[in-house]
Amino acid sequence: MDNLTGGADYAIPRLLHELGIFKYSDVLLDTISSKRLIEHNSRMEIELRSNTLYVFEIMREMLKERGIFLNSIQLDNIVWGIRIQNNNKLPVHHTKTIFY
Repeated sequence: MDNLTGGADYAIPRLLHELGIFKYSDVLLDTISSKRLIEHNSRMEIELRSNTLYVFEIMREMLKERGIFLNSIQLDNIVWGIRIQNNNKLPVHHTKTIFY
């Protein structure tokens, strides 16, 4: 479990954006807001998902520096719970994929 990373799903990037942890580009924000499909394996999808994983690893390291030891899966579960409590002003991104 400690060698796995968090999930690069559809809802976590929205939460990270809404909390100001990372910022969508204007093009990405417009695409998501208008509920247009982001093509699977497109640069936009890959950047969105990879940046989500990267942020998880930074968060995990920052927590570790504070004496809080979580693996990425545990952090993913915590963030997923926070996502449920958030008011979600934006829609999630839409990508057709089988990789979940």
